[in-house]
Parts: sequence; structure tokens; C-alpha cells
Amino acid sequence: MTKIKSDFLGLYLLAGGYISRPFYGTMFKEGDSVNSKHFSGSIFAGVTYPTGGFKKDDIFEFWTTTDISNSGYKKMSNSEIETKTEWYKNHINDGVLSIYMKNNEDFKNRKK
Repeated sequence: MTKIKSDFLGLYLLAGGYISRPFYGTMFKEGDSVNSKHFSGSIFAGVTYPTGGFKKDDIFEFWTTTDISNSGYKKMSNSEIETKTEWYKNHINDGVLSIYMKNNEDFKNRKK
């Protein structure tokens, strides 16, 4: 379990050791306790309620990892963080974005 935090770019959390952000909206807010998971080999992290999971039939939000580790984040300047974060945001193609958005809409519709 982790807490959602906020910085000069907005909301973020630590998932699998990497900073992840909700580039296209989220129902969560700063300070919320959530369950998160980085999907190895991808640019995605899942974010759900503290009791939620990440199996086939589970519903969760997709957030995007930024390839910035927790230790790297603490050492980087705001400019470096912004540059790396924007690269990931700008390189999500339309196919991936449509999956991302549909999953997040399904999650929102099932919220407690």
C-alpha cells in the first residue's frame, strides 16, 4: 500500500520503485491510500483501492511510469523531472491511449 503524493507536476505515487503519474485524469486525490503495481516491461502501473487487486477480472486505473526511480527522483532537478515525464506523456500512441482510457472509465464506473 502507498499514499498518493503531489509535486509541481501534479499527483504521483511510487509503484515498483518507479514514479508513476495519472496523465489523463484520476478519481484519486493527494493523501489517498491505494494499492499499486508496476507492470514489468511496460510503461504502466495499476492503481486501485487498498483492498483491490490486479488479476484478470479486477478493475483498476492505469497510470504511466516515468522511468524515474524513487532514489533518482530525489536527486533530479525539477527541469530534469519535467523533461523525462513529458517524454513519456508524449510517446503514448493512440492504440495504447484508447486501452488506457477505456480501462480507467470502467474503473470509474465501478467505484465504491
